[in-house]
Amino acid sequence: MREIAVRTNAILDRPLAQLFWVQWAMPQSRSSGSRSHGQWDLACIPTYFLVYGYYRRVTIPRDVEVPCFTEWHGKCMGETPDDFEDRLIKWSDIPTWTNNDFGSALVPHHGNVKMKPVNFERWCPNVHQTALWMGTATPSYNSQLRQAQA
Repeated sequence: MREIAVRTNAILDRPLAQLFWVQWAMPQSRSSGSRSHGQWDLACIPTYFLVYGYYRRVTIPRDVEVPCFTEWHGKCMGETPDDFEDRLIKWSDIPTWTNNDFGSALVPHHGNVKMKPVNFERWCPNVHQTALWMGTATPSYNSQLRQAQA
């Protein structure tokens, strides 16, 4: 993943992923090496987004906005919470590369890229979702009129 990101000029310094706070129930895991029982870590499902192109701004939820896995694990994809938790990997274990703030000329301009905080009231049961928004918002009609008059 790291090599692909570097060779293809992915932006930022790591992929975008939906993060959760996890208090590990399992002392050892296949996916992430050693874990301390009861230790809190930022973790994600190992499905990430590599983003390419020019962008205006990237917004990622701060640690305090990241939900706890325990709030979500009842909606796992037909698996037990322990099976699903075993697939999570630590945020510190996902691939990283040298930060690329210049984007890529081969991809159109994205505008803003936002990882949105999870809203569990709008979460679809039995589906893993990544709340990623890309693009620019169209100003309201009144705002457009004010800009035209200015």
